Amino acid sequence: MVDCPGDRIAWIAEDDEGWIRLRREAELIATLAAAGCRVPRVIGVDEAARLQVRSRLPGVSGYAIESLVFGKSDRLTPAARYQHNSPLTEAGRVLARDLGAEIAALHRAPVEAARALGLRGTRYLTTLDRIDRRLARSAGLRDLRAALPRMRDWFAALPDDPVIALGDIQMENMGVDAATGALFGVFDFDEAAVAHRLEDFKYLPSFGITFTRVTLEAYSAAGGPPLGLDDVGRFHLLSALEHFTFVDDASLRWTGIIEWSHAALDRFLV
Repeated sequence: MVDCPGDRIAWIAEDDEGWIRLRREAELIATLAAAGCRVPRVIGVDEAARLQVRSRLPGVSGYAIESLVFGKSDRLTPAARYQHNSPLTEAGRVLARDLGAEIAALHRAPVEAARALGLRGTRYLTTLDRIDRRLARSAGLRDLRAALPRMRDWFAALPDDPVIALGDIQMENMGVDAATGALFGVFDFDEAAVAHRLEDFKYLPSFGITFTRVTLEAYSAAGGPPLGLDDVGRFHLLSALEHFTFVDDASLRWTGIIEWSHAALDRFLV
């Protein structure tokens, strides 16, 4: 990836496999844009050089969005985020409403197009198997592992509801107006898959329960089916536990993932 003048980003594939991936992403971007999603545009292609140029979404990303949502620069603990009255600024409310409408547009995109592109499907019981194997290796994580049978029962009973899901809608992958909270769009298509529609809500409780409720209301108002906060919470817990499968226990993130997982377990698996 190369930053270019004029709010552009150039992607250069190192090999044929990478170029196939970039071309597939370009087709996915076109599919999502046709459904009304606010995503980057592909504005230039050089087949011989295996080069693709995309527009850059304006706005802020990352922790600046958390500050915008909560109205404070210091990090909230997971437990504070999961309070029923978690803080939410007016700009955060604007973002939540915009994000709900954006996810509704995303889920209107034809899932058949994703399958034609060869996007992978998501198997939640397989994910739980991987989590179980990883937690079994750490005696200090036995209490988290003890929750997996209940998680397995819930996911086994979950009706199919496949959509095109980006699977990684979080603060690093959106552009937001720093003054108003308006959403400019979402990006990063590495995790795009055919998955349950709840997949695209799994990180939102990190913005707080209040934020998540407003997003769900906006999603329904924009044509999405009603979704329950507790169901979103179980996907949120799954995402926390899944981090144990790819984050090394020597990482500085490890203790944070343990705290996140325990707080999500206490809040959403009762």
